[in-house]
Amino acid sequence: MGEIFNITGIEVAKIAEIYPARLLELTKNKEREMSEEQATIEVLGELSGGERADLWQGKISLDSRIESGEITADELDSVPNNVNRFYVSVSESAALRCVDGSSLLGYDKNSAVSSNKPLGFQIQGGVAGVAQAMRLWLGPEPGATLLTDIDKSTEKYLGNYQAGNHTDDTVGEDATGCGAIDQYATKLAFLTNPTKQPAIKDIADSIMASGNKTAPAGAFERITRNAAALSQIEGYVPPAKDTLDKIRSLNPNGIEVLVRPHPEVSLTLNWVKNKTFSRDAYNAETDSKIANFNLDTWAIFDHLGEEVGYAAIVDAIVTVMAITDGSQLLLVRRPVEQTPLPLAA
Repeated sequence: MGEIFNITGIEVAKIAEIYPARLLELTKNKEREMSEEQATIEVLGELSGGERADLWQGKISLDSRIESGEITADELDSVPNNVNRFYVSVSESAALRCVDGSSLLGYDKNSAVSSNKPLGFQIQGGVAGVAQAMRLWLGPEPGATLLTDIDKSTEKYLGNYQAGNHTDDTVGEDATGCGAIDQYATKLAFLTNPTKQPAIKDIADSIMASGNKTAPAGAFERITRNAAALSQIEGYVPPAKDTLDKIRSLNPNGIEVLVRPHPEVSLTLNWVKNKTFSRDAYNAETDSKIANFNLDTWAIFDHLGEEVGYAAIVDAIVTVMAITDGSQLLLVRRPVEQTPLPLAA
């Protein structure tokens, strides 16, 4: 029996090195299985709805990547089921994250530190998106700016979550790298554009129905009026960099640096409570080739309430209108026991 344990120091070192890696692999596999078991995932169609693509003005495009041959049909077919495998529990003391699907600079799929990083829920613009939604619902107030609204929304809506958002590794001097912030004036313009308003409202209704929710009476009209008023207030929207600096002042470790280019081919509406998308682990599977925007819709309504939550949904729509061409797949992820409300005729 003693001969079994007669191994050299080098062999001991190898075992010690291999075991944590194997344990990490087993843990990841178990997480993937649990993620699949807790939810169903469905393709609702194209993000734009397929009929009003001319209203979408962003550069992030699935269609162009398919046309160029960069992405194949087989790769695209595997997206829904693969996305469904990468949801993990949120950490309620972590920083909010944007819906952005790009990978975190320095992420190492073989590192337990990277793999176990606490994750906050995802909403466009992180805490800036919460502030924007709050103001879209409340309308202008004397002295209010996006910076003061970030303070107010952090205190009112985040609970134990921390302020957070992101920049990227290519950003210029006058931008943050986050479209929800950099395109804020554009988003307000979209909301006041009569040509775009019906499409925005229809998509918002579809998103609400996917989670068995309906919009508050008169909510969309209220939001568009408030958007028009906000767009006329000089100084409400600060320089983009000031917004990022504000978030950093609230949480010095809350600003992620993401790696470009944008590789998103889908956007997922996640209605499974207390779960969020493990973006970097998912991207590691395809070398960041086929990424996914994720919107934690459950968290939006749990933390913001029905009214400001609806404003956040509307703001999410104009955000992706400003940064994509609408050709991405729209996915909805629901708890296994949940079925959606039928859409109105």
